[in-house]
Amino acid sequence: MSQTLEQIAQIVDVTAEDVWIYLQDIQATQMVEFGRLLSASGDEAWWAKGLPSANQTT
Repeated sequence: MSQTLEQIAQIVDVTAEDVWIYLQDIQATQMVEFGRLLSASGDEAWWAKGLPSANQTT
């Protein structure tokens, strides 16, 4: 966390006191990436195959 804090402050040119970081543990099915709800655990390959080819990784 400290390294992330320092890097963010440096990149956006603010002091560390101006950076707030919150980490949350939420279920994948409550998140969206590439305009699509994420898959449940175990269905990642199926989810990734549905992405446009420009967003797929090998």
